[in-house]
Amino acid sequence: MPIDTHPIPHPTNFLLGLPKGRFESCTRTLLGSLGIVWKDRLCYRVPAWRATVLLLKASDIPRAVSEGHIDLAVTPEEWSLELDTQAPGTVVRVAKLPGWLPTRLSFFGQPGIAWPPIGRARVATCFPGVAVSLLHRLGVAADILHVTGSTEAFVGVLADYGFDCVETGMSLRRHGLIELHQAVPALGMDVIAAPESVKRVEGLVPTLMLAMGEATPA
Repeated sequence: MPIDTHPIPHPTNFLLGLPKGRFESCTRTLLGSLGIVWKDRLCYRVPAWRATVLLLKASDIPRAVSEGHIDLAVTPEEWSLELDTQAPGTVVRVAKLPGWLPTRLSFFGQPGIAWPPIGRARVATCFPGVAVSLLHRLGVAADILHVTGSTEAFVGVLADYGFDCVETGMSLRRHGLIELHQAVPALGMDVIAAPESVKRVEGLVPTLMLAMGEATPA
C-alpha cells in the first residue's frame, strides 16, 4: 500500500533526486510506495510534501546535492564515495540502506597480471578519486584514465587495470578479464542532503527510508 505522506511536516518547495537508468525498477517501486503513479517521465510532483522529484543519472546526483541544486537525494554509495574524495564534507549522509543491486567496487585485469600492482599502475575507471585513494593505501602510484563507461574495453590496451562496479562478473568474463580485488564488497544506497537543507527535510527521511526498504529487492 502507498505510504501516507500527509502527516509529515512540509518543507516548502524542495527537490528530491532519485536515480534512473539501471536503478529504474527500484525507483519505480519507491515512487509507488510514496503514492506516485509512474508515467515514464523525469519529473514528478508530490503535493503532500510540496516537493518535486527529479529522476537523474546516478553519477550526477551527489554533485547536484553538494552544489545546492537538490535538497535531498537517494544515490548509489559508489558515487557518494567518489564525491567524498573530490569535495569532502559538501553533503550530509543522512541514512544508508542495502544496495538496490548486488554490486561491489573491484579492480580487474587480464589473467596473470600481478596484484597488488608492481610499480606504477595504469588504471581505467569511472571513479578516479576512489581508485587513487585505495591504491595509495597499498603504496601504489597510479596513472588514471578517467572514463565514463565500458571500462573493460580499455584494459589490456590503454590501461593495465580497470576499477568499476561489478555485479555478476559476466561482463568481465566475456571480455577475457578476471576480478582481482573486491575493494568495496557490498555497495549500499545512501540518502544524502545538502547541509543547508537538512533541517528542512529531516521530517521526511523516515518515510523515505520506509519507501526505500520496500524498493530494496529481498
